Amino acid sequence: MHNKVVNVDYELNKQYYIVIKQELDEENRLMYCVRVDEEIVECVENTEPRSFDHINLYISKGSGSGSASGKVILSDMSVKSL
Repeated sequence: MHNKVVNVDYELNKQYYIVIKQELDEENRLMYCVRVDEEIVECVENTEPRSFDHINLYISKGSGSGSASGKVILSDMSVKSL
């Protein structure tokens, strides 16, 4: 699993709580999951886990519609390693 894209419907001017996480499930599988406001919108097994020293977060309005520069506000962001 590389370069996973998850599309989520959203409303403008609304704050969302988003969690992107890899964690072991009850069957000891490493799962890549995306949650928006506590709802799981994507959860797939990561069969090829890797570690990275440096990561980038890209945010956009969607495919082909240009950058969201100046239209996205991040607050209380944290990145944690396993």
